[in-house]
Amino acid sequence: AALIALVFALSGCGAKNQAATASGAEIVPANAPAFVSIDSDLSSDQWQQVDELLRKFPAYPMLVGEVRSSLEEDTGLDYEDDVKPALGDEVDLVWLDFENDGENAVALTKPKDEDAFRELIAKGNQEGHTSGPDELICEKVDDWFVCSDARTKIERFREQSSNAKLADDEVFN
Repeated sequence: AALIALVFALSGCGAKNQAATASGAEIVPANAPAFVSIDSDLSSDQWQQVDELLRKFPAYPMLVGEVRSSLEEDTGLDYEDDVKPALGDEVDLVWLDFENDGENAVALTKPKDEDAFRELIAKGNQEGHTSGPDELICEKVDDWFVCSDARTKIERFREQSSNAKLADDEVFN
């Protein structure tokens, strides 16, 4: 978890002076206490910089192999065959509040291939592939899929999204 956080933190390091385009902010409620937008295009300049930096560490090949095998062992998913075709350009995390140990959050994505995305969720939710009793639930809101472990969080996101949007907030912009 710490390594993944480091990768996300470093993904902005050395980036050109371009504003990030977090298009998910167009449906995120302005009162969301935390919003994280992750560029899911691993061929982007930022991810190439992260990859270049991580390659300098001797454990890089082992780490990449461990992450890929962990994905397959824990979920039965293959990154190249299952995950990559299903992702959109970004994956966003939105906290509805910080109560419940920070678990009141949803994930957003706007997949390029909705069928591949639906297959990914179905495969990940198959018996024996979930790490807990909860399956991932995804519902479409506008052109985005909002995902969570509980339908109540998705409904709460919908309700809060009917008000002001984060993309319209001057401080966010």
